[in-house]
Amino acid sequence: MRKQIVIVVSALVLACQGKLEPNAETQTATAEAKQQIQQGAQEVKEKLKEGAEQVKQSEAAQRVAAGATEAAKGVKQGAGEALQSAGEAIAKKGQEIQKDAKKPEPPPPATTSTH
Repeated sequence: MRKQIVIVVSALVLACQGKLEPNAETQTATAEAKQQIQQGAQEVKEKLKEGAEQVKQSEAAQRVAAGATEAAKGVKQGAGEALQSAGEAIAKKGQEIQKDAKKPEPPPPATTSTH
């Protein structure tokens, strides 16, 4: 196959330089080489697709995906707990401020004059 491709490419190079007129034989060889290259590319594409699918479905990949999902859930839960704790602390501080606001003001200290 490589030999055919080299021959076809050489023929095309010579044809482009005007030294060789493409005839029926070179045109046929070119068409065949093009078809073989397209088939080879399609096969490679399919094999890559299959390989990617196998990796995707592999046990290790599934464990990594499950671990990432579990880690994301843990982060989400931790963030929720932190926010809840902060919310409780803010609510407690708000209640303290409200209690302080409801306390009556202490009377001003009595001033005695020592003059």
